[in-house]
Amino acid sequence: MILYHASTMYHLLYCIVHKLTVHENEPCRLLLVESIATQKERRRLLGRLRGRGWFEQVNFIPEGKLKFGRGRGLNEHSSDKEIEAAVKKICRNFALWFREDLRSFDKIYAAADQWSFGISLLYNKVPYIYMEDAGGMLSQQERYLAITKGFSPTNYYISEYLGGAGRNDIVTKKLCDLACQQPGFADERAEDFSIHKALREKIPHHIDDILYFYRLEKIEVQDDERYGLFLTQYIKTMADWSLDSQECLTTLLVDYICPKHKLMLKAHPKDRWLNYRRMFPHATILPNGFPAELLPFILDKPFDVALTASSTSIGGVAPFSTHAYNFGTEIETKWQRLHLMAAAVHVLKTLGIKSAGVRCMNEEQMRHLLDVNGISNGNEALIDGGLEGYHDEVSLAPLTLLLQFDESEHMAVCDAQIEVKLLPREGSILLPAKFTIYATCDDAAMLEKLRSVDEKIKLKFSKAMLEIKGVPA
Repeated sequence: MILYHASTMYHLLYCIVHKLTVHENEPCRLLLVESIATQKERRRLLGRLRGRGWFEQVNFIPEGKLKFGRGRGLNEHSSDKEIEAAVKKICRNFALWFREDLRSFDKIYAAADQWSFGISLLYNKVPYIYMEDAGGMLSQQERYLAITKGFSPTNYYISEYLGGAGRNDIVTKKLCDLACQQPGFADERAEDFSIHKALREKIPHHIDDILYFYRLEKIEVQDDERYGLFLTQYIKTMADWSLDSQECLTTLLVDYICPKHKLMLKAHPKDRWLNYRRMFPHATILPNGFPAELLPFILDKPFDVALTASSTSIGGVAPFSTHAYNFGTEIETKWQRLHLMAAAVHVLKTLGIKSAGVRCMNEEQMRHLLDVNGISNGNEALIDGGLEGYHDEVSLAPLTLLLQFDESEHMAVCDAQIEVKLLPREGSILLPAKFTIYATCDDAAMLEKLRSVDEKIKLKFSKAMLEIKGVPA
């Protein structure tokens, strides 16, 4: 018997696809952490899973009940003795519930090994195959552990103590989508397994059955439309738990990246608080109860743009998108910088600049904004964010734009200034803001153009106007 373990909808899809690809004719059992769905949804999910017959047995682990027996929660001051005591209680409670020898299974596939099942494997040194938490997360271990610490400090400290998240030597393999990992990633135990490739190349005959399980139907799209996809995150995995901040971030990214696209929005399965229909009245709001990795199988046309603040699901839809933009976790708390970055891009666009370099700032974010506006990597201009201090050698390009993210710093020398104002309209939850772009340039004609810049960007979904205006000499 083969045993699978999952705690998210992504894990569940991964287990289903892996089972049908690698172990289709072998008996398999599935354990699900109960937090994967609400109590009402769990009953429905269990019925549907049992109805498909993919797994001989499916059970929900009562994680909530098991944790009550572990004692007081752990924190950074907890001693090894206290952590060891909590681990023993968790293992004892899990064993009383499971009532089977974990070593009796031929193979064990475990995702999210910080829960009671994974803790039991780690503490009892039962070998298992680790499955990454989402496409590309194996190479983002620090981020994954930070997310764990955010929603369950006790599980985080136990994971650190036992070497969880696939770090323990008892892990025989680490299944992951190698194409989604960060540049430079290397792990001798990593083994490639891609949901997208498996469904396309190995088990295409199971696609319709899987879509039926998730109650998905094919979506007809128009050939003459450019489609943009936005993927949201579960707010409890973000650095800022404010709904207002999440709404501002979401609308601004759409306004700055794909305001003219036909928008489709796919919410995280646990993202239930924001009213996306109100925020994007004409968008197609997709159901949130299925993993985004299935999107390529319900549309017959690739997305022109796939966009997210920091959803890990972006890797799963990137192969089905012309452009995939992930702004990373930094944007979750520093989304106000988008205004100044977008203003700098529009200044370059107004001047007819076709290529630009970037330094001393989040280059990936800046590159996304440049790319969507048709400005490639080059040396016609330079955008300097000043996050490592402003440099004297600003003549590396004919034109340098110095962005003042921190109003406490002031440029002593510049050839031109551009004022940027954010003006919220009625109904906007954004606050007014002012920024300054400093420019250095030796070309008199270019300087005159800079001083005469007068641009207005309408932020339709954020309900605001961004004014960009050169300061006369």
